[in-house]
Amino acid sequence: MILTKTYEIDYAHRLQHHEGKCKNVHGHTAKITVSFEGPVNGHTGMILDFGNFSWLRDIVRELDHTIILCLSDPIRKLLIDYNIKEHSDRINILTLGSVPTAENIISYLALKIRTFIENLEIKDFCLRQISFEETPGNIITSKY
Repeated sequence: MILTKTYEIDYAHRLQHHEGKCKNVHGHTAKITVSFEGPVNGHTGMILDFGNFSWLRDIVRELDHTIILCLSDPIRKLLIDYNIKEHSDRINILTLGSVPTAENIISYLALKIRTFIENLEIKDFCLRQISFEETPGNIITSKY
C-alpha cells in the first residue's frame, strides 16, 4: 500500500546563473507531497500511524520560511555576515551544493528522508515518490 503526506511551505531562493527573472531572490508557496510504500501491519491495521510522522514534518520544516541558496552564491556570504552581526534578527539560510531548483530541493529532501527511514527498522517500508509543486500547476516529481 501507499501512504502519502502533504505539506505546504513558504521559501525564497534564486537561480544564480538563470537568464530570466529567477536570477533574483524571489519566493514561493510550495506544496510537498511525499509517498511511502509498505505493508499493512496485521496488529495495527496500518502501514504507519499518521501521528508518527513528526520526523517528516521536521525535515520539511527546515525549508519553511528559509532562503535556499547554492554554496557558491555570493548573496549567501552577505546573509551569513548579516547573521553574524545581527544576532537578534537572523535570516534562515539553507545551503545546497547545487542550484536550488525544485529538482535539487527534491534530491535534498530525498536524501534526508531515506537516511531517516533506514533507521526506522520497519520491514519493507520505503520512500516511493516526492512531488514538489513550486507554484500552482508547476510540479516536479521524482520516483524511487
